[in-house]
Amino acid sequence: MVRSQPNGEISYDHLAQEAARDRKRPAVVVANRGTTMKEGRDDTLKIRAVLRDVGIDAIYVHSDAALCGAYAALLSPRPAFDFADGADSITVSGHKCLGAPRPCGIVL
Repeated sequence: MVRSQPNGEISYDHLAQEAARDRKRPAVVVANRGTTMKEGRDDTLKIRAVLRDVGIDAIYVHSDAALCGAYAALLSPRPAFDFADGADSITVSGHKCLGAPRPCGIVL
């Protein structure tokens, strides 16, 4: 578990500390793209850089864009959250902003 900053974004310093403790293992990170409480947005490219800096090469970053993923690409400036920004997979919820009558989601 890695701490967050006051704005809800991941603490990159704490991520580095935790990752350095077991740098011989692959890293799987769930990056938030708009948390429900603070709208925290983790930087997927920075997560990759932090993990590489401590010596981890096998990295998988999942972008949890459940809250804002459906419309994020339409924002200006566009938030960094997708494959071009270092994500290996993405989830988007259809019921949070698209008005679907039942809980639903998309995994890419």
